[in-house]
Amino acid sequence: TLLLNQVFNFHGGWSSWFGWSHCSATCIAKSDGDVIVPSRVRHRSCSNPTPSDSTSPPGNSCPGDALQVQHCSELPNCAEDGSWGAWAPFRPCSVSCGAGLQLSERTCDSPAPRYGGKVCEGPSTQTSASLTVDGFWSGWSSWGECSGSCIPPGRAIRRTRQRSCSNPAPSSNPPGQNCQGDSHQTESCDHLPFCPVNGSWGSWSPFSSCPVTCGLGLQVSARRCDKRLSYTSCNMGDRCGLMEPLLASRGTAGQQLLEVAASSSHFCVTVNGRWEAWTPWSLCDPPCGENSVRSRKRLCKPDYTGYKSVYRLEDKDTANRIKSVVQLKIQSGAKILTSQ
Repeated sequence: TLLLNQVFNFHGGWSSWFGWSHCSATCIAKSDGDVIVPSRVRHRSCSNPTPSDSTSPPGNSCPGDALQVQHCSELPNCAEDGSWGAWAPFRPCSVSCGAGLQLSERTCDSPAPRYGGKVCEGPSTQTSASLTVDGFWSGWSSWGECSGSCIPPGRAIRRTRQRSCSNPAPSSNPPGQNCQGDSHQTESCDHLPFCPVNGSWGSWSPFSSCPVTCGLGLQVSARRCDKRLSYTSCNMGDRCGLMEPLLASRGTAGQQLLEVAASSSHFCVTVNGRWEAWTPWSLCDPPCGENSVRSRKRLCKPDYTGYKSVYRLEDKDTANRIKSVVQLKIQSGAKILTSQ
């Protein structure tokens, strides 16, 4: 006897839908401009029948979704409470001087209350006592230091002092008037001494003509200490220094003229020269040959014959110095003759 067991597979089938759940909220809300609508859901199970899973092949699952979602669009909008906006600037003061009143307002519009929301709490206006205050100067500060320690020629030395508009300062809201006048003062430091100025010699003037035609005379040249060099910090500017005496000579064939310039005076002396006797001839140099040469010399001494002084010099030292210079210059101009 043969016994056969035959097994059939079967596919799943949906049960009926369960009831809808409650909505996820009681009203439709808004957040950052987005509308948030509550939803509700219902579900069903693949159990009518449940698909076979022990057969070969197994049964198929139920086609479709096991969950449904539905918007609760029938709900009312959520109530939106109001919120205050920013305070407006204070209005102008109610008076132009003295104590007054300023008013500022705000509006419940950020956002405004909707759908039964609460209105803003608190006052919609605020006031401020206004007092217009004009500025007034403080006292002057002490004078500052002078810009120099002495007054140089052609330039002023000054010092300053200042004050501030802070006694009291003008009000800013409402605005008060600023102080009238200057906040700084400047004055010259006339109490300082003048700066010393060093002197410098000007140019020499031309010498005057010699008052005599022979003998000792006097020529004069002048200069002034009237040129400015620089400003110094000394108590007194340096005076011009004295020039060293200048000596110059000029001569002619028959006479020697000596000029002596000392300080700003010019002595003029005219002395004729007189030749002395020739010296003996020297030895030939070299001692032999065509180019052998020997020489002798003579001196031109001053000739005081008939000399008469036009001016009497009380200072003997000065007279002797002039005479010695004349002799020195005449002797230094000695002639030398050569002969072959």
